[in-house]
Amino acid sequence: MSVRILHHLDEVVEGFDGILCDVWGVYHDGIRVFPSAAEALARFRGQGGTVVMLTNAPRPAAEVVQAIRKLGGSEADYDAVVTSGDAARSFLAEGTWGRKAYHLGPPRDLPLVRGIALELVPFEAAEFILCTGLFDDRSEGPDDYASLLRDSLARGLPMLCSNPDRHIDIGHLRVPCAGSIAVAYESIGGRVKYFGKPHAPVYDVALEMLDRVAGRTIARPRVLAIGDGILTDVAGAAGMGLACVFVTGGLAASEIRHDNGRPVADDLDRFLDRHRASPMAAMGMLT
Repeated sequence: MSVRILHHLDEVVEGFDGILCDVWGVYHDGIRVFPSAAEALARFRGQGGTVVMLTNAPRPAAEVVQAIRKLGGSEADYDAVVTSGDAARSFLAEGTWGRKAYHLGPPRDLPLVRGIALELVPFEAAEFILCTGLFDDRSEGPDDYASLLRDSLARGLPMLCSNPDRHIDIGHLRVPCAGSIAVAYESIGGRVKYFGKPHAPVYDVALEMLDRVAGRTIARPRVLAIGDGILTDVAGAAGMGLACVFVTGGLAASEIRHDNGRPVADDLDRFLDRHRASPMAAMGMLT
């Protein structure tokens, strides 16, 4: 049976009190906020719903709020932001793996460790790898880190991955993320701990935030997840027992044809069968 294909979000939101909405690929593309997505979320809030933006950004929520503003977004579209960086910070603060980390990622992710008793050290002195991304995601890929990963494995260093996304689209450009490095490390026997979708810790933080800003406990059957990542958003929602609307015009756009902005049912069915996924519904873009 084909998954229900929506024209607009209003067709399904009547049964929900809260939304966990993905950011990159659903709300914006790294260049601009999608007006239709902003309108859909603001409309849901205007009807009494609560919206928490849930992102695999490896930075604190305040950094994402600033980025959203720069892309033309408004805090009228959502109630709060929860990031994979938020979830990772709690673990880093505990010092479970020690206090010396080798940072694998760009300098823009350094706010992740701001205010935490953690020392970023050269590789030779590290107790673990803190992976937030690639040093240069425009010119590098996971293969460029093969030697580093082999050396990490030889030293028995665990890796903390603060962004499980394997790639994102910046406009029409697809770039690799920390998740691609973490998967490569696991493939050679490395130990990785993930913070972010589809893993439960970040959902626990997000659901707690949803209740807090709503001022009451929202039962899970009344929470709707929205996202374009089949391996992150859709899988994560399923793992948490949440209903999910799959946005097909993001990461999956090259694999699913669209007709007048809506996914072609046969393509959608094949894609979902291949990933053994069964979201509640799908739509081309959040609108």
